[in-house]
Amino acid sequence: MLACVTFIVLLIFKPITHKPMVVNLITGEMKLVAVTVLFRHGARAPVVIENATIAAMFPNGPGEITDVGLTDTFKLGQLLGDRYVKTGFLRTPLLPSEIYFRSRANNRCLFCAGIVGSGMWAKNENSQFTPVPIYAQEKNDNLLEHLQGCPVETSRINKKCGKMPPAHVSWPVYEGFIFECIGLLKNNSDLFPTAEAFSKVESLVQMDRNGLPMPEWFNRNRKRIYELYEKVYHFTVSVADYHDREILKLKQGYLMNRIIDDLWKQWREYERNGSVQRKFTAYSTQDWLILAFLHSLGCGEEALGTTIPDFNALVIIELYEQMKKPMIRIYYKDNNMRAPKDITHAVRSCSFAPCHLIQFILSGKRYRTDDPKSVCNLRSI
Repeated sequence: MLACVTFIVLLIFKPITHKPMVVNLITGEMKLVAVTVLFRHGARAPVVIENATIAAMFPNGPGEITDVGLTDTFKLGQLLGDRYVKTGFLRTPLLPSEIYFRSRANNRCLFCAGIVGSGMWAKNENSQFTPVPIYAQEKNDNLLEHLQGCPVETSRINKKCGKMPPAHVSWPVYEGFIFECIGLLKNNSDLFPTAEAFSKVESLVQMDRNGLPMPEWFNRNRKRIYELYEKVYHFTVSVADYHDREILKLKQGYLMNRIIDDLWKQWREYERNGSVQRKFTAYSTQDWLILAFLHSLGCGEEALGTTIPDFNALVIIELYEQMKKPMIRIYYKDNNMRAPKDITHAVRSCSFAPCHLIQFILSGKRYRTDDPKSVCNLRSI
């Protein structure tokens, strides 16, 4: 049960290089019924700050949103406002019953949920700020988190690595462990001779993404460093070359189940009443969950290629009525795109755009769960 409602008031306020091949089946007028979005928080500080020099670069503290992140997140809110508020789909002034914002319970996600909501109703950068209600997760709430220490995950790591990482290590140290475990150290020792050396990459990547000056060796090897960082992330989340259905079900299956159930309920409500009360649902979350969600639908490669979701990455799921049938369109946008791109055709069971809701549901059939604990207790074979 959710008991925590947080009100946040905004205090601060590469173009697409190709057009996706989408087969459109527009055979009748389409009416937008409901929208679900998932977005990643904006640019943040490293999760571990090891010295005074780095601390001075990130005065808000480890893992916290930076000024760059605040600005870009406000722009994300404006983009959603252009799409759904200025078009009249959502009421102005804000009608609380039309929207539902749900956030991971950490500062960066909560901040960004409030900033996106305020940006949606802002007329310009100097507008009065609009507070929106943000529902935050509580203890043992696994909608935007996943169970930790699960046999299904620990047995996979032990099988691949022949050992488990040391207990209670920091996230960067864990990334160094995985870097060595999956064999990346062998051919990249010129850059990172040890797992400990690779554990510094997390800080370097966050510095680079915040537009800070980087050392010459990093600039010279930027592409390779990001590729290694993304490989480690792929294994951790179990996507791409390391695709594992049960791990993906553990990480995002509960959220997928909620989204699919809500879409179906919204369609039934629309059939009964000709409209739905909650028209816009937003999840303020993190890169790993968006990565797992997209790959579980089968459209991860179309959306991301070989990369991982950038800051302010956005997934849009739009439910339409077309000739009395429920139809879905899904879009993806990262921070370097001017507009969301349609990735509907890449969803596993959706050959066309728009895609029938039932086909969309079938796409995630083997990747969703209403019982995370049962998935947690499985063991990798």
